[in-house]
Amino acid sequence: MLKSKGNHPIKFIDLFARIGSFRKGFETIGLECVFTSKHNKFPIQPYIANFEQNHPIEDDITQINANTSS
Repeated sequence: MLKSKGNHPIKFIDLFARIGSFRKGFETIGLECVFTSKHNKFPIQPYIANFEQNHPIEDDITQINANTSS
């Protein structure tokens, strides 16, 4: 597993997520997904079924206010 200097999981964001292939690979090696953006909501059910949701799945990345923290 990959860990940061403080022995915490390295965090990543999943942008333009489809069914979660990249997320699956990153989580397999110990990284932690902290943000998901999925503009096309069509394949959202498989994504939800494959991953525990510890954060909301955001819609269009261009509409997200960068000044607010989740």
